[in-house]
Amino acid sequence: MKLRNLLFGTMIACAFVACSNDDDPTPTPEAKGEASLVVSVKNGVSGITKAVTQTANEKNIQSLKIVLYNATTKAFLAESSTIAPDDKDDQITNNEIKFTGLNLAGTSVQILAVANVNTSFANTTSDNIGVLVTDATGFTEDNLPMSSGLTAAVTLVEGNNYYGYSSVPEGSTSLSSTPLPLIRNVARVDLTDLSIDMDAATKEKYVSGTAKFEITSAFILNGRTKTKVADAGSWWNQTNVVWGNIAATYADAATDYISGFDNSFKNFIGTKIDAYSKNITDNSEKTYTIGSSSALTVSLEGNPIQFYVFENPQEKAARTFESDPVTSGKFATELVIKGSFSLADAKKAGSDNIYAVEKSDAYWPLVIAVDGTVTPDTYMNAIHRNVVYQVSATLAGKGYKDPTTPNPDPVEMFVKTTVVDWATANQSVTIE
Repeated sequence: MKLRNLLFGTMIACAFVACSNDDDPTPTPEAKGEASLVVSVKNGVSGITKAVTQTANEKNIQSLKIVLYNATTKAFLAESSTIAPDDKDDQITNNEIKFTGLNLAGTSVQILAVANVNTSFANTTSDNIGVLVTDATGFTEDNLPMSSGLTAAVTLVEGNNYYGYSSVPEGSTSLSSTPLPLIRNVARVDLTDLSIDMDAATKEKYVSGTAKFEITSAFILNGRTKTKVADAGSWWNQTNVVWGNIAATYADAATDYISGFDNSFKNFIGTKIDAYSKNITDNSEKTYTIGSSSALTVSLEGNPIQFYVFENPQEKAARTFESDPVTSGKFATELVIKGSFSLADAKKAGSDNIYAVEKSDAYWPLVIAVDGTVTPDTYMNAIHRNVVYQVSATLAGKGYKDPTTPNPDPVEMFVKTTVVDWATANQSVTIE
């Protein structure tokens, strides 16, 4: 009896299994193992031998996002802004991001980091990131947009993965011991020195006379309002990374420019913003006696005048376009010194003619990263991100009545720029 019951039960069980196989003839693929990932970032620049120390505000991370791409297909996989606690003391920091529940064990990925950029990357691919970061009001130094390049491909394993840590918890996997470096998506322009020297002029040179200057402010002309947030290229295999080849493309007739002054200029386009104009407090009248004076210093009170600007590959000032510059949409970004100028009882060599200029507003413009002497030349002819352009300017003439239009008379300004955890360029310019 017991044997018969056992055989009967076995037959029923076999029938049930056969029926189930008929209903589901294709086996379900085994799911990939679950992985977590913690990524650490740092502020830095690769391949720079001479650097200007960043301020505490300039390295501030208000928000951080890590993006994962499939290294083979280039497809977007995930993004996270979840701050990870420090494993050592459980304190929350703002330079570590954690992913959990990733069904990506065994997947080769590339990692991208962005900071202070509140944009989704869900519709991007690693070979066409294309996300723009925009600004139309001027930057604050404690909220500068930053990004990394793409990392080398790394393979996630089941369990806990760490990127950017010198040591990881027991049983976890280290993908890299080097934190992912963040690069500021802006350049900084420092007016470090400003002087007056009429005897330095080379285009319209006087041998005698009296020139008077009142210098009141400095402003940015034709700053860009947008840039690409990150390069699709990789930084990890570069020995000397030069950032700045990823500026947003501006179409002809684009008006996406911001300036500190002023829509009264004939060829002004875009928008005037207060953040792009700074007063110079040493604005009293200064008298220069041509032929006998030494260079006069305009005091900046021990501090450079600073502006943050997007990178710009354009080299030509708006005033240099022969066709209508308002519709060209291809303007270089300029630093302009504003004030007034007058000239009396002036003579040129070999002539008894007397020259005079009545007091009027004057502007001395220079194209950032282009005019004058720029060192090192790695950062010439285009504004690059994460570079400080330290500008030393000498005023040696009457300037422009309108910096957006050609001047029929010679105008000179001598400029020296030095490019300096920011890379640095030195720019020296004399403007007449």
